[in-house]
Amino acid sequence: VVMRTKETSADYRYFPEPDLPFVKTELKEAGVHALPEEQRTRLADLGIPEDIASVIVDRGATQEIIDIGENGRELALEAAKLLLAVPEFAELSTGAKTLLVSAKKENGWGNVFVQQMIQNTERTDKDIEMEISLRRAPSHDLAAIAREVINENPKIVADIAKGNQNAINALVGQVMKKTKGAANVAQARSELEKQLKN
Repeated sequence: VVMRTKETSADYRYFPEPDLPFVKTELKEAGVHALPEEQRTRLADLGIPEDIASVIVDRGATQEIIDIGENGRELALEAAKLLLAVPEFAELSTGAKTLLVSAKKENGWGNVFVQQMIQNTERTDKDIEMEISLRRAPSHDLAAIAREVINENPKIVADIAKGNQNAINALVGQVMKKTKGAANVAQARSELEKQLKN
């Protein structure tokens, strides 16, 4: 595609400038938009790994993560991970994201649980807040569930007794399955470890 009418002319070399159209540009205020490298540096300051930071910058979600990070570095990292793992998370407002990340951390929810929660709402701040209050740590008798899981899985318990400490993850998974993902993972692990020592 020829961009200039004089481009194919033999005497083009004698013309001082091409007949390109004028382009009007607007200058933005300095500092309004940071360059990608600056954005990645700011995300790294919040403790977000380089590979995750690159994806966040590419998706244009840097400012949201930084805003969430004002409530704590852990929340910023959790929000960044959720942004990658749960596509629906990106559709929420910054306020709803902050609420959801805080509730996820507080209750030990998994990504699948959060994704199901988002899918069950209209994705407005009010709906997210109501869904969080409905799903906040239901009163599960964690001790009874842990006992039940230990009794149902004697082989895994034997593996743990032999020194395979990673086998406890299978028991934690069973507790999460029985509570439909609503139990706090750290509390479930702690309860299982306590009962296995007895």
